Amino acid sequence: MDLTNKLFGLLFIIVAIWLLERIVSIQMAAYLWAILPITIIILIYKNGKTVGGSFQNPASKIISIIMFGYASLLIYGANINQNFIPITSFIQKPITNQFIIVNNSDDLLKVIRNSKNITMVDLYADWCVACKELEMYTFNDADVSNALGNLNLVKFDITKADENNISFLEKNNLFGPPAIMFFNPQGNEIIESRIVGFIDAATFVTKLKSLSL
Repeated sequence: MDLTNKLFGLLFIIVAIWLLERIVSIQMAAYLWAILPITIIILIYKNGKTVGGSFQNPASKIISIIMFGYASLLIYGANINQNFIPITSFIQKPITNQFIIVNNSDDLLKVIRNSKNITMVDLYADWCVACKELEMYTFNDADVSNALGNLNLVKFDITKADENNISFLEKNNLFGPPAIMFFNPQGNEIIESRIVGFIDAATFVTKLKSLSL
């Protein structure tokens, strides 16, 4: 029964971290995942203390060393890498498509008009869970990266809800992020191509192929 309680406890931690990583930075998410192996080490140690020193047996030692190494790699990777999956932060993912980050509509228009290509705008905010999912699961997909290769990519960060950003939302009939918008070099939105809400990688690639870009 005690083992069952501990297993359920670990499961609750995994679910909690899985939910939290959608609303925190990828660095913070990696730190959260490091809690899991550390918790396992503590459980092994406490279990060993209560059943007569089983913490000293080879299997417990090996598992503890592996867990400590994994936690250390997660923390190390989160500090040196820029693009990664939080649960494997020590593996740097190649950045194939670089987004230009702007924080107001005036800078956004300048970036759009300075490009000869169609501009894709990712309307983003730190507090937007679906924005994090788009960033992590859609834009990082290899097929999506290839499909976006010829576009000018811009992340319009409206985390700060100032008058400029609110005016942009009202003007474009948007309630907030996430939204993916496409603009021609003259600064006019290709309105029929707009995508509102989360979209998975496969659907997004199919959508891109059917858009009038």
